[in-house]
Amino acid sequence: QVVKVILRALSDKRLAVRYASGFDAVWFPVFRWLLSDDIYDFFLKRMYRRFANAGSRSREPFQPNRAARLTASSRGSFRKVVLITGASSGFGFAAANILAHRGYRVYATYRNPKRLKALQALSREEDVHPLFVETTDTQSVEKAVKTLLQKEERIDVLINNAGFAMGGFLEDMSDQDLKDQFDTNLFGYIRAVRAVAPIMRRQRSGQIINVGSISGRIAVPALGAYV
Repeated sequence: QVVKVILRALSDKRLAVRYASGFDAVWFPVFRWLLSDDIYDFFLKRMYRRFANAGSRSREPFQPNRAARLTASSRGSFRKVVLITGASSGFGFAAANILAHRGYRVYATYRNPKRLKALQALSREEDVHPLFVETTDTQSVEKAVKTLLQKEERIDVLINNAGFAMGGFLEDMSDQDLKDQFDTNLFGYIRAVRAVAPIMRRQRSGQIINVGSISGRIAVPALGAYV
């Protein structure tokens, strides 16, 4: 669902500010505004139990739809260049996989070398290029963008996706815990935007997609730092 919305944003001419992905992103804020606290708490507890049960079950590995692959003739020689942060797993990996199928040249960033194997395997099949980036380090972000630019001479799309959720109560967290959360989820996005925006301005073209969370609009218990 998230990748489907990313694809819609890439092809949309109206340049919307926000694209909702999934039932919860559309209706969860509405429910919260209309429901009383007691009913809202009831739904929250039901939701947490559902997530806990889902997490205990094994999931099938992600398999892209091979029918969505474009032929070499339809792709042509020009491919839009996409930079995806946090692409070694989750939404980022799925986006790298599908966008490569759709004819994009994908630079997929990773931070943990232990998660590089999946990207390397993908790169042997698709136009995906693993790129090390530590989004909490400005120099690392700028170096990666410079490396990409030297190879491609342009960057058409930035998908800001690298992030993590720090669970726990605020009273138990240190200042450093909170700084780490914001350094990745907020300032990491800003670093990437600052690195690519001048390039896109010179090109007079480009798109930036920031992957967010419904928790940015509606608070949930025990995720204070993330919210």
